[in-house]
Amino acid sequence: MEVIIAKTAGYCMGVKRAIEIVIQASDEVGRGKIFTWGPLIHNPQTVELLEEKNIFSTTDTSDLEEGDVTVIRSHGVTPDVKRAISDKKVKVVDATCPKVSRIQTLAKKYTDKGYSVVIIGDKGHAEVEAILGYTDNGFIVANQRDIDALPELGKTCVLSQSTFNREKFEYLALSIKERFPETVIIDTLCDSTSIRQKEVIELANQVDALVIVGGKNSANTKRLYEIASETGKPSFWVETAEELDPGDFEFFEKVGVTAGASTPHWIILKVVEKIEIMNEEHIAFFKKPISKFLGYFILQFNLYKAGGVVFLTLLTFALLNKPVRLSMLAVSFFYILAMYILYNMVDWQSTALIDPYRLHFYRDFKTPLMITLVVSVLLNIFISRMVGVWLFFLMTVALIIGILLTSPRFSRAFFMKLRFIASKKITTSKDAATAFGMIFVSLLIPIIWFEPPFLQSLITILFVVSLVMVRVILFSLKDIKSDMVLKRTTIPIIIGFEKTKILLSILLSLSALVIIVSIALKLLPIKYLLLLLITIYYTYYSIVYFIKGIQKSAYAEISIDGGLYFSGFIGLLITLLP
Repeated sequence: MEVIIAKTAGYCMGVKRAIEIVIQASDEVGRGKIFTWGPLIHNPQTVELLEEKNIFSTTDTSDLEEGDVTVIRSHGVTPDVKRAISDKKVKVVDATCPKVSRIQTLAKKYTDKGYSVVIIGDKGHAEVEAILGYTDNGFIVANQRDIDALPELGKTCVLSQSTFNREKFEYLALSIKERFPETVIIDTLCDSTSIRQKEVIELANQVDALVIVGGKNSANTKRLYEIASETGKPSFWVETAEELDPGDFEFFEKVGVTAGASTPHWIILKVVEKIEIMNEEHIAFFKKPISKFLGYFILQFNLYKAGGVVFLTLLTFALLNKPVRLSMLAVSFFYILAMYILYNMVDWQSTALIDPYRLHFYRDFKTPLMITLVVSVLLNIFISRMVGVWLFFLMTVALIIGILLTSPRFSRAFFMKLRFIASKKITTSKDAATAFGMIFVSLLIPIIWFEPPFLQSLITILFVVSLVMVRVILFSLKDIKSDMVLKRTTIPIIIGFEKTKILLSILLSLSALVIIVSIALKLLPIKYLLLLLITIYYTYYSIVYFIKGIQKSAYAEISIDGGLYFSGFIGLLITLLP
């Protein structure tokens, strides 16, 4: 079954920021406990994962002790609650969404001016109750009956819950103004919410049915479901993939999927995967559970990534016009395998909040992963020493640098010295570690070993480095949601999404230009035009990514590193051609 995923599905800015703040607090807290005032977000699965990191939810100040950390969630709290928490002598970390903070500020401002404040929103919702706490004479309305029940008011300010339905807000706001002429209407709806709601309507025109993914206690998810139902298309609201009933989708060919602002990326993708195989008479081999498990195992053990770098090294041999050295291929494989396992072993607990399947995987296979890491390092050292002292020295340096770059403490100390990212809170330098490892083993070691002519080295460096950086950027774009939440240092996060697109275009153009100019100047034979197929491959993938948006992680990983395998095959083909 075909599935179309809404581009806006999943975490909004406020939720990303709240999770990011909580993770930062968990890294810095000493002996005290971490509490969130109420569930951090309206998603039970994420709340459960937070509890696994000893981050608990409470609304009772008696739970708090001196030295604890209390995080105010994205919905905010009333001034009275904030004072009550502070009186317990705990560290208070405010993760209130900036857009909600603005509404609270407006409520207090107009209250101080003598206005009655009317909040259009859901009674009992945490955000609405928090806003109400900033007023002296405030009211909550959710429908026309509530407006009719209001007492006579003079000067009135109308605000809205940030996730309320825009059409209902505009209708109710005008109704209030008709009754109370001295009314000021301020649109405090979140733009992200409005775009998300609008996209549901657009999505309904393209599909036979709609699936809304999110917590049953999430107001914004409820709103999406209401809008989906109003389109007339069959609509289903689920928290997890397990709630989907194949019988409900028996007569559909195309299904649209969107999700609330508190719904994690991994839950959305699990829902999509289940819908895709519904009612299929013959399930393709790669979609069968055993195939998915084997594929996931290979990806999580980083065997696929390590193999890709071996093929990239083959491309380097072809560009240098040198014979293949199996020892160098082995060194490349074991070094990348060791570094990726080390990086993931350091980073897996934080990533568990984004993809709990990795949490279970690293728990279940912790010992085999550690054994693989140690064996890979030892084999790398042994092979390089057998080849020669120079290779042994280079690989020792590479291992030391790689270990340092995967260390959060070193990364933070190193990158805080760089002015352009000095204001960012850094965990691990993801792109730096990845790019360094790949370039060192697949490019620099062969060049140092073979000592080719300068121009040949320059051509090889420009082309391979361009490919590596394209690959690194595409991976960072794939993981951008989780990287933003976890405060990883990646190129898209440092320079922004739009500038990353420009940089990607420059790198792809550079890789093509290097080959074309080199052939025109007769520095390379005409057969090297085949290398342009690699540029075309990554250009095509980039275009598909920017058009479709959200990607299925495993398929994206296979596709991106598939370019490295493809480059190695092209390199072998060039070597075999006369």
